[in-house]
Amino acid sequence: NIELSKNDKLPFYQVAIDEEMLNNQVNAYRSNFGSYDKVDEVEEKDMVKGTVAELENGAPKEGGIVVEDAVLMPMYIKDEEEKAKFIGAKVNAVVVFNPNKAKVAETTGDFSFEIKEITRHKDAEMNQELFDKVFGENVVTSEEEFKNKIKEALAEQFAPQSDFKFLTDTRDMLVERAGELNF
Repeated sequence: NIELSKNDKLPFYQVAIDEEMLNNQVNAYRSNFGSYDKVDEVEEKDMVKGTVAELENGAPKEGGIVVEDAVLMPMYIKDEEEKAKFIGAKVNAVVVFNPNKAKVAETTGDFSFEIKEITRHKDAEMNQELFDKVFGENVVTSEEEFKNKIKEALAEQFAPQSDFKFLTDTRDMLVERAGELNF
């Protein structure tokens, strides 16, 4: 039999939405709703598409591995020397590289990569088009409103954690008030 009065109080915590959290969410939306542009020269974060062919003595190996429309991103090549071969390469260039060093299992020889297309991801601009894509047409009409709406959404997302913390704190207080309990 636990007696409670208005003097018994527990804090209800809410997750503080800080600038970093807000900026991370804004950047995620800009990235998700960004575009892919075709470019002429490879940078580290670009996506390179082309034909990969296994080489033997510098020429395509007869009956060797050939992969059409292979996709590669230099940023994921661990070996700096192999990565450097792609940086600055242009469309239609042929890059000779060693996938073993670039971390492909069970291959030891060189391969050629004929670049057919280079694609670069570009974040969406902070404008009405982005606001509409994220929240619906004309729901928000300024960067300030956009950020406030994101803050609201984040606060809503963390509400269950606040409720759960309050629930456990309340249970702990009631168990303590009940004194010795036999289970």
